[in-house]
Amino acid sequence: MMHVNVPITLVVVGTLVVLLAIAVLVRSAVIARRGGALDCFLWRPGARGGRGAWRGGRLRFTSQGLLWHRTDALLAGGEVLLRRSEILDVQRRNVAVGSGGGEDADDGSGGARIVLDTEIEFVRGEGEPLWLMLPFTTSSAVIAWYEAAPTGSVRGDAD
Repeated sequence: MMHVNVPITLVVVGTLVVLLAIAVLVRSAVIARRGGALDCFLWRPGARGGRGAWRGGRLRFTSQGLLWHRTDALLAGGEVLLRRSEILDVQRRNVAVGSGGGEDADDGSGGARIVLDTEIEFVRGEGEPLWLMLPFTTSSAVIAWYEAAPTGSVRGDAD
């Protein structure tokens, strides 16, 4: 009689796992359909007990700032909102694949090594800095968003 409950328990647990996976996929699709969503990774130094961690997610442009959502989270709201008014400076640098080398470094396979990712650092007035890791073309869109701010909406602006 005890062995009959094991399959029922497995079916219930399996159903819950499938429903959770579907919920994560639906949430990701809803965020992507809103428009302006870019796949990227975010580094927060204070995450994981102060050790920091790269987290995968989607970045959305808003008029107020950048709204970043974790890919694997079920929360409805954004996890990190980086307001344009908080940003003091933005630094972008290319990150080569592998250790060392630049865009044209030879990797020994007869082809040139290509820079796949770009790192953007947001220096904020209050709080810790944030880093984004994303493709170069996408990083150009983020930099253009920051530079296209109306006069007076960025700290240190002359007007």
